[in-house]
Amino acid sequence: MNNEEKILSILETMQGDISSMKDNIYGRLNKLEAEQEEMAAAIRRIDRSVMIIENEHGKKIGALFDGYQASLDRDKALEPRVTQLERTVDRHGLEILTLKHAK
Repeated sequence: MNNEEKILSILETMQGDISSMKDNIYGRLNKLEAEQEEMAAAIRRIDRSVMIIENEHGKKIGALFDGYQASLDRDKALEPRVTQLERTVDRHGLEILTLKHAK
C-alpha cells in the first residue's frame, strides 16, 4: 500500500468518524430541544398555577387584613370604655374594703 492509499484510507476512516460524531451530535441536539420544549411547557403550567394561587391568596390576605383592621378599630374604640370600667372596679374595690373595715 503506497502513501496515497494510506492517506485515502485514513481520510475515509476520519470521514466515517466525523459522520458518526455528527449523527451523535444531531441526536443529542434533538433530545435537548425536546427536553427544552417539555421544560417550557412545565414552566407555563407553573406560571399559571402561581397566578391562580396569587389571585386566590391575594383575596384571602385582603380579607384577613380587613378583619384585622376592623378588630384593631374596635379595640381602639373600646379602650376608653375599658379604662373607665377598670377605674370603676378599682373604686368599688376600695369602697368594699372601706365598708368591711367600718363594721
